[in-house]
Amino acid sequence: MRTGRYNHIHALLIGSAALLPMSAALAQDPVPPAAVAASGDAATPSAGEIVVTGSRVISDAANSPTPLTVVSTQQLLATTPTNIPEALSKLPVFLGSQSGRSTSNAGSNAAGNVLNLRNFGVQRTLVLLDGHRIAPSNANGTVDADVLPLALMSRVDVVTGGASAVYGSDAVTGVVNFVLNKNFNGLKYDFNGGVSKYGDGASYQASVAAGTSLFGGRGHIEGSLRIFHQDAIPITARPYGFNGQAWEQSGAGTAANPYRNTPFSRLSNQAPNGLITCAGCAANGMQFTQNGVIGPYNPGTATGTGNLSSGGDGGYDLYGTYQAALRSFDAFSRFSYDLTDDTTFYVQATAAKSRNYATWYPMNLSPGANANRPNTFFVDNAFLTPQARAMLANPSGKFVLASFINNIGGTDAGDQDRVYATVANQRYLSVLTGINGKLLDRFDWDLYYSHGDSRLLQYNPNNTNNQRLYAAEDAVLDSAGHPVCYVSTTPSASLYPGCVPINPFGGSSVTASQFDYVSQRTQYVMRNIMDNVGGTISGELFNLPAGPVRVALSGEARWNRYSVDSSASPTETVNCTGLRLCSPSSPVWVQNVVADVAARNNVYEFAGEANLPLLKDIPFIQSFDVNVAGRFTHYSTSGSVETWKVGFDHHVNDILRFRGTMSVDIRAPTLNDLFSPLQSSTTGFTDLLTNQTASIPLNSQGNPDLKPEKAHTYTIGMVLRPIPGMSFSADYYKITVKDGITNINYSTQAVQQLCIASGGTSPYCALAIRPNPITDTSAANFPTAIVSQSLNSASVRTQGVDIEASYRFDLAQLSEKLPGRLDLRGFGTYQPTIKTVNYPGAPQNLAPFPNYRVTLFVGYEIGTWSFNLQDSWLSSFNKKTLPGQVFEQPRVPSFNTLDVTINKSIKIEGTTANIYLAVQNVANKQYPLYPTNSQNPGLFYPAPNNFGNSMGRYFTIGFKGSL
Repeated sequence: MRTGRYNHIHALLIGSAALLPMSAALAQDPVPPAAVAASGDAATPSAGEIVVTGSRVISDAANSPTPLTVVSTQQLLATTPTNIPEALSKLPVFLGSQSGRSTSNAGSNAAGNVLNLRNFGVQRTLVLLDGHRIAPSNANGTVDADVLPLALMSRVDVVTGGASAVYGSDAVTGVVNFVLNKNFNGLKYDFNGGVSKYGDGASYQASVAAGTSLFGGRGHIEGSLRIFHQDAIPITARPYGFNGQAWEQSGAGTAANPYRNTPFSRLSNQAPNGLITCAGCAANGMQFTQNGVIGPYNPGTATGTGNLSSGGDGGYDLYGTYQAALRSFDAFSRFSYDLTDDTTFYVQATAAKSRNYATWYPMNLSPGANANRPNTFFVDNAFLTPQARAMLANPSGKFVLASFINNIGGTDAGDQDRVYATVANQRYLSVLTGINGKLLDRFDWDLYYSHGDSRLLQYNPNNTNNQRLYAAEDAVLDSAGHPVCYVSTTPSASLYPGCVPINPFGGSSVTASQFDYVSQRTQYVMRNIMDNVGGTISGELFNLPAGPVRVALSGEARWNRYSVDSSASPTETVNCTGLRLCSPSSPVWVQNVVADVAARNNVYEFAGEANLPLLKDIPFIQSFDVNVAGRFTHYSTSGSVETWKVGFDHHVNDILRFRGTMSVDIRAPTLNDLFSPLQSSTTGFTDLLTNQTASIPLNSQGNPDLKPEKAHTYTIGMVLRPIPGMSFSADYYKITVKDGITNINYSTQAVQQLCIASGGTSPYCALAIRPNPITDTSAANFPTAIVSQSLNSASVRTQGVDIEASYRFDLAQLSEKLPGRLDLRGFGTYQPTIKTVNYPGAPQNLAPFPNYRVTLFVGYEIGTWSFNLQDSWLSSFNKKTLPGQVFEQPRVPSFNTLDVTINKSIKIEGTTANIYLAVQNVANKQYPLYPTNSQNPGLFYPAPNNFGNSMGRYFTIGFKGSL
């Protein structure tokens, strides 16, 4: 199978390369200046204008030592007309990106459209707008690309090499720079709407951009507006969710019990109508088959994973969301004015907001007495029938009910207003102002200030309040024979005003009013504020025999503020005053909540870069330049760090050139990494030092001692331009991260062993809070708590090869009878693995993902018609993440999708407009089954959105034009 897989991709890449010599004999014309650049060989900009992403001294991408891919927004939108970031995600260098329509849960630290180069971690991809940093959208420091003014973008530059020496922290795997059209004149518009093959996921988008010159050409103003909306898609509306399939991965990963894909997965220790546990009662192991009626329970077929069965009467989620609903809006304006012939003032502002909405399930009573979801009841509960009480009778007078409740209010369809849900409202405001110009006709300079404020409001409208649930579950009859909360009959009644007793004894027994009493809204507001002031100056310093030496100096200062204002505390436990059924260790809230935090830091940076032309016009060397850059950065929270880069650009002739770089890059810890407040939960723990097992507090918290992680990056490549208009490039890369920031939990046995073996000197020993020194191995030294915390302990490495080819030509070059123009462009990536060792002595963890990825673009223009095809192919891959794992089906098959767009230009009163129809995933392909062992059947779709599109065939029709 492996040989066949390699031959497949090998044939694809060789086929792409074979296109070059075949076409070389046919091409005669150079590519028009407006054509999309390939392999970083963009048209040279006007003199003095520095536009190459990845450098401050190179003004022609054809001379960049760092691999650079330039993609126009026109090409990105040709086959993905709804969203530029999602179009980028289809390119092979991107994998593991998060869509703005991805589902999330309260407390998650990433929201929006977050790009991920090489699946190497979203925190290691730096996103810029016109070369400037953007205030983070999320706690992990990432940026939601949907807040950018996409309607005025001219292109996107993707640097696929380390760039921290030029841009600072986070540019480990590279940079994604969204480039504005700052001189747009006229008016353009784009309106479209779409729907899936299944009649859902309906979307609409409207965007408009306008610009004009002012003051006799000395000034310019432009602006844009865009709105986008798409409906949510439930898991049950897609093939792997039809008819309650609820796929899960089961098994233990051993030869005797391998991991396997299990359909119709159910939680055998829970039932939708309530599974009963009571020692010594007749109903033990039975369920409520309907409201108030006890009957037999079918646990289903065992799967090899505890409490997970296939089929049977177990519980599963009916309301999982495949794709969240998304509504977004952004507005942008920019004004510039030439103060003199050499000096320009500019100011621009952005306002954006979005709303993401996903559902989970209404309510859950977990197995086990006094669990995080209270589920213990008295046998004489007011809602139980005499027959049920007789079957439940036992010496304790209590029983435990485990329910996966999908039904509120007695309707099978459920009440969509009464489900666990996550709503994320994001708002982004920014202003950038500056002045730039030319000094002595030799140096370009730029001074700027920016302020960015990103605000995320994330809330759960129906979070279960355990304290109220304890009160509601203890139902008794009042003097009139009506069910009431027991606490309402006691002196503590004032603590629970309006208490509504709950009846969970059946599939539709919980009423809306009962659910509303135990459910409350919890939320947090997270803000990331960044003030940034900086300046650059660059130009020709002096001349060498091979050409001018260009240098750049830059300085930057940033002030970052991060805060979380939460309505609920994760460490708060219930107050048992007045409650007969209560565990004081239970948290107040069932679903995730976060703690308050407020932190800030400042960053000062100074950088220099030089491009040195060393050789020129000698045999086999048309030109040979060396590029060097260095940066000194000081963080008020983690100290100073230095980064650097050395690269070369060797033009053998007009046809062939070689390029390469080596660099040291960093990813600094975020303020959340450093100062995330204490959050505590209870976990079972076996201590290897004292050989004791017990429940113990698990404390999760930030680590103010974190330092930036460092990466060493190497690239070497070649660019071939055999004829005008044709380009081919291939680049090898290797990235190794040391002192990587990763979470370490003392409950891991290998971590405990490292601590014990060190005699107490290992930094991992601090993750166990003990009353005595580690030399005491008695039971008295059992930890009072253990800690889960981020440490600089991981090493991560990856390597691979990127390939890009393009060619555009008139078909008349093949035959005079063939009309039209053909545009071919292909991208390929071979990334054999990502290997992670989280701490010394830990097993090597392999990231499962498609190692080969290919995207091909074909565009054909004839008269007023154009046709665009995009084919994206992901190879099969092995699921194994650790040595020794055994899978019943070890490989995830390859996946291929084809997108097609047809465009017709028309004339309307002398202006040109376009009507287009785009069909994404023409063959309605579904990503191969890839379930996880989440132990939450039906909660997640068994195919990752960030690898391939499982939405199915999607139709978009639109109308766009310009005036």
